Amino acid sequence: MRSSRRAGATRTATAPLHRAGRLGATLHWAYDPKSATLSVAFAARPAAPGGWVAWAVNPTGDGMAGAQALVAFKSAAGGPYVVRTYNVTGYTALPASSTPIAFKATDLAADESAAAGGKVIRLYGKLQLKKGTKVVNHIWQVGSAVTNGAPAKHAFAKENLDAKGKLALVAGVSVASAPAPAAVGSSSYPAKAGGGSGNPAPSGGKKSAATHVSAPMAVPLLTKKIVKKRVKQFKRPHHDRYICLKTSWRRPKGIDSRVRRKFKGCTLMPNIGYGSDKKTRHYLPNKFKKFVVHNASELELLMMHNSILFAYSSSSANRTYCAEIAHNVSTRKRKEIVERAAQLDIVVTNKLARLRSQEDE
Repeated sequence: MRSSRRAGATRTATAPLHRAGRLGATLHWAYDPKSATLSVAFAARPAAPGGWVAWAVNPTGDGMAGAQALVAFKSAAGGPYVVRTYNVTGYTALPASSTPIAFKATDLAADESAAAGGKVIRLYGKLQLKKGTKVVNHIWQVGSAVTNGAPAKHAFAKENLDAKGKLALVAGVSVASAPAPAAVGSSSYPAKAGGGSGNPAPSGGKKSAATHVSAPMAVPLLTKKIVKKRVKQFKRPHHDRYICLKTSWRRPKGIDSRVRRKFKGCTLMPNIGYGSDKKTRHYLPNKFKKFVVHNASELELLMMHNSILFAYSSSSANRTYCAEIAHNVSTRKRKEIVERAAQLDIVVTNKLARLRSQEDE
């Protein structure tokens, strides 16, 4: 249910997070347009006892990268619940301490309540948004463990990747939404005092005609300028004179060779001066390294490969390698790969290639 008052009044809403079964989470929220303050009360069951729950606003896209997150968990076994703030840059481990986020966060608190199936963690807080904000992208997540005071990585199942939506903070603004989930009583997760009359989350209801804006793809981690001193291929001297000679480079060895002796005006000889920087040698012009994939599951292999490489780095796991769909992949599989890559926030260099119509078999 949603209720709206006169223009400029505080707007509240209560509903389960959109898409039935998406981690079983519920969000109650209240928005004051005068002060641009968003009060939230988020509730979810962690993936395992001793795990964590999180809710975030993403000002730059609808994926995890760029999310400004509030994460609730127990600081120690038997200890009180704490709420940390994190600026999530990608699929990398989070630190034990909070990191600065783009919005001022106040009244942060968390507790737990008993429910059928296990304990539910409830997270409360207020975010100071920018004036004039009408719609925000929000993401929620649950994890199974806390390691050394820091949330461990969550699962990458479909329901985890689909745990996102849009909040229409101002009445009359339509957003693209998923089918409405089964009703959940809002009284189970009351908003904390000072946090507004809680309201749930996302957009449930019929699909809107509003245009869905996809999130920007991952930004490459490489910031160094790629310099290629020579992009043309060195060709074998006299390959244009003799049909038996191929164009691939071979060093001339004749005693009277004009090329070997480097006569003025002759074909250039390769030397160390034409070499590329070792740090950028294998990078594409888009500043990513190429990873060839043949099916959607290999995208997760790309993610795991990067997660191992950057386990102790603050860099994003999907900001070094981009995917390139192999040439012999069918149109149907290409569409599956592109869709999965969008969920994982992976750049695909040839996502529009060979998208001919193909009848379903």
